[in-house]
Amino acid sequence: MVEWGLMSQESEDEEIWEKPVSDWSVQDVCSWLQYGPLQNAAGLVQAAYSHHISGRALLRLTDNLLQRMGIQQNLHQSILVEVLELKLQQEIQQLLLITDGGPCCVMPLTVPWCITLEVHFVPGGGLFSGV
Repeated sequence: MVEWGLMSQESEDEEIWEKPVSDWSVQDVCSWLQYGPLQNAAGLVQAAYSHHISGRALLRLTDNLLQRMGIQQNLHQSILVEVLELKLQQEIQQLLLITDGGPCCVMPLTVPWCITLEVHFVPGGGLFSGV
């Protein structure tokens, strides 16, 4: 098992989500893998640690890179879907920051790949998707 000084799961999760995924350290990525939606994926934390996968590298993962890291083929799709969700969350957060938009109303919206987004209705007729 990877050894580093982890805080409690709740404290670690709060720290990770306070910053953009692209700013995550290798330790942040490993914590997300250990406690997040992929927590039951065998060897994933160790592979991310040994290959120095930071948040920026996580967002750039491909099927080919996962194969070269030695990740089991049957996990590739699950991993890539979760990474896609992180990408979408980060893009949406950046768009919301650009527009200085605080949503007026929020409505959940489910899209393919089991990703849940929220649709934000902004005064003035704007419509944004967010998390």
